[in-house]
Amino acid sequence: MNNMQNENPDYLRTHYRFVSGTAAGFKTYVSVIERIALGRGRRTDEISVCDIGCSTGDFLHFLYERGYRKLRGVEPDPGSWALADERRKDRFVVEKTDALSFIKTGAEPADIYTFLHVVEHLPRPYLEDLLSGLRAKMKKGSLAFMVLPHAGTLYHNHWLFDDATHQGFYTVRSFAQILRRHGWEDGRIAFFNDRSICQGWLKIPRIVLYFGLLPVLDRILLGQSPDNPFQTPNLIVVLRA
Repeated sequence: MNNMQNENPDYLRTHYRFVSGTAAGFKTYVSVIERIALGRGRRTDEISVCDIGCSTGDFLHFLYERGYRKLRGVEPDPGSWALADERRKDRFVVEKTDALSFIKTGAEPADIYTFLHVVEHLPRPYLEDLLSGLRAKMKKGSLAFMVLPHAGTLYHNHWLFDDATHQGFYTVRSFAQILRRHGWEDGRIAFFNDRSICQGWLKIPRIVLYFGLLPVLDRILLGQSPDNPFQTPNLIVVLRA
């Protein structure tokens, strides 16, 4: 898999779009971040953001277009890092290292750390070390924003079997237990369920469509295509230092 990713940039672009979100997904994530981080009158160009596991840099580009200027990415995969570095056009900095190594360095703490579909790829011991290091690294008032598959949804098997690199799946309860074990008190943890497809006056028929018909059409028409748009809702976790 790593060899294929390094040799096939088109695969990387498609794979990243599939696992980490589209522009619509990015808008959902940023709306949650800005509701919390910008509530004190701060401008986007004043806030520093570090995207851990930034892959090819799509989310960093999205943030730049929204006015963010203090941007940094961290990506361990050589192929993904090379694409991000090639495309960044001086808009942001991309570090070629893994998350834990970066957190342990003397780099200046960011105002916001983002982890978009990173947690499920980490072995449990590594994840726990990362959460401890992150707690020590973050400055007062800063945020960590994580998006991960929600193991409590009806469609969670899609996440379990669709990507062989997935290492762990969590519900609100199980992930909160891990966070508490590493110094995150309940008052500094917030959970959101990304169900944007099920909002508004069509909520009930959309839920029926989403969980009833779309998985069937998914299997019949799309199979395991990386362009499959019918993804399970995500769990959004926000940590405040």
